[in-house]
Amino acid sequence: MTKKTNYNIKALQGYDYDDADHARDIGIDVPSEVLYTPEYNNFILNKIHAENIKTFTTEPDPLTNKILSIEEATARADELRATAAMQIDLIRQS
Repeated sequence: MTKKTNYNIKALQGYDYDDADHARDIGIDVPSEVLYTPEYNNFILNKIHAENIKTFTTEPDPLTNKILSIEEATARADELRATAAMQIDLIRQS
C-alpha cells in the first residue's frame, strides 16, 4: 500500500495528522481528489475565506457591533487568507 502524503498545516509542522482527519476536525468537506495533494491547503483557505465573508456580512463584529459591507468583508477575508497562506508557506520552507 502506498503511503499518502499529508499537506495539512499540522502535518507540515511534523505531526502525524492525516488530511482527512484534519478536514473532519475543522468541519470542512474536502473532495477525495483534493485530499493528500498540494492543493489541500488552498482548498481549505478558500472555504474559510468564503465562510468569513458570509459571517462578516451577516453577524456584527464583536468589537464594533457593525455588520460589514460585502466590500469590507471581502477585504478583511482577503487579508486573513493572505496571512494564513504566508504562514503555511513559512512552515513549508522550514
